[in-house]
Amino acid sequence: MACQLRFIVAGDQFATRPAVVCCHARALTFFRKLWACRTSRTTGQDISCRAGVKPKAREQRHQKADQGLPSYRCELILHQWNYSRADDRSSARRYDARVDASQALLESWRRQCKCLNALASIVREDNKQLKPSDDGMPLIEQLSHVAEVRAYWFDQANGGPYEGYQPLFEQLSATEWKMSDDLFAIRNQLSLSEEAILRWTELKMKEGAQPTGPYDHPVLFLQHMVWHEGYHAALIMLALRLAGLEPPEEWEEPNIWGNWRNYG
Repeated sequence: MACQLRFIVAGDQFATRPAVVCCHARALTFFRKLWACRTSRTTGQDISCRAGVKPKAREQRHQKADQGLPSYRCELILHQWNYSRADDRSSARRYDARVDASQALLESWRRQCKCLNALASIVREDNKQLKPSDDGMPLIEQLSHVAEVRAYWFDQANGGPYEGYQPLFEQLSATEWKMSDDLFAIRNQLSLSEEAILRWTELKMKEGAQPTGPYDHPVLFLQHMVWHEGYHAALIMLALRLAGLEPPEEWEEPNIWGNWRNYG
């Protein structure tokens, strides 16, 4: 969903600014105002509201306008825009809001992995050593670390590794480790662990199994992975930003934030 922010002075429109709503600081104001609004939802039509202005306040402002005094109000106009990936418009997945909570939970893992895979796709040989800080892990290690964390906690919860697991590190000494910098191997383990975690969580939920390993419930294992990977996704974005290579919003919308909405 996108929004159009329209400023009106004494009933006359003087500025219109369209913007795609993403998870940025400026969107917080949008949602706070939207939450306070009284909206009328009509399928296929725009939804307009005067952001958080009470009826009595609106009446007073209109009275001032009638007296020739300047008055201001702001309207947030929402548009139902259908988004899809530019490279795959015909097969863009549409999320069915009628699915039950367990299906939605599993779908959330799929979408989380799509976000991480999109970030992994822009890590290349020429930028894989970029760091979010002087003492931070390079991009390539961020990815291998994520894959290894998946594998380690999957083993703890499942009681054994997933099929096809191959370590992405080399132990140099009792206290020293070297993470893999093989992009192909890392992406392969990310793909295998994605499917293994999805199948395992789905099976455990159907069985009603709890606790599982160190987790009180298999869902908590899944949420641990989502939380952890969001943390490292932010570090990857920060490293790219500091190097002047941060992806533009035109990339972020379909590859990151759009994944969480029904046009991802």
